[in-house]
Amino acid sequence: MKKTAIVTGASRGIGRETALLLSQNGYEVFDLSRSGESKDGIKTVKTDLCSEEDIIRAFDEIFKERDRLDLLVNNAGFGISGAVEFTSTADAKRLFDVNFFAPFMCSREAVKYLRNSDNPHIVNISSAAAIFPLPFQAFYSASKAAVHSLSMALSGELLPFGIRVNTVMPGDSKTTFTAKREKSFEGEELYGERIVRSISSMEKDEQGGFSPKLVAETIVKIAESDKTGGIHIVGGKYKVFAAVSNLLPERLKNRLIFKMYG
Repeated sequence: MKKTAIVTGASRGIGRETALLLSQNGYEVFDLSRSGESKDGIKTVKTDLCSEEDIIRAFDEIFKERDRLDLLVNNAGFGISGAVEFTSTADAKRLFDVNFFAPFMCSREAVKYLRNSDNPHIVNISSAAAIFPLPFQAFYSASKAAVHSLSMALSGELLPFGIRVNTVMPGDSKTTFTAKREKSFEGEELYGERIVRSISSMEKDEQGGFSPKLVAETIVKIAESDKTGGIHIVGGKYKVFAAVSNLLPERLKNRLIFKMYG
């Protein structure tokens, strides 16, 4: 019997590459997204990940004829960039709905089905921005830090059931994420063109980044392991940055980030 995997936001980018690789490795893969379509062996269940009701409906639909889930990959997410003082509460909440509350709700719905697997996993896609919070990307960084904290707490809660929970933190990856980022330059005259410079620098790094296939390979490797409660940073230079940053005082680390992106 095939293993079953659910990947959120698998219509493009890291999610798509992950779904394709899982399918190639013998998984029956379901994509929860608003815009995807069933193809290449991946079954799309159109889902508004901002809606608790829709997420529950999607899980009910998938598990009408099965009672086991082997892997949940909480991948869906998007970014907004701009100054905190000019960001609306509605935009900030919408970002957290997708980036944090959707992983929480999907994980909650998945647990009862994961218990029926011999090797159950939840993999939450965070970001290197969770440990390197960038100026003018405060809400994305904060949402990904929240995802990481959720993963660590959940790994302890689910340990007695053998359900493994891990965090993947990609560095800069060349995907459509960059083009789809919602950018606001409001207040630019007050910030002396720093918003433009910071966002341009981020986007240049992203478009020069590694292939999303590298992240997909990391996720599949984790799904076949017995590890739990881990942080898996993707991208060599980010592993080095993370190791070095652990040795630096927070004030100095933040100053270095400010010089690069502020």
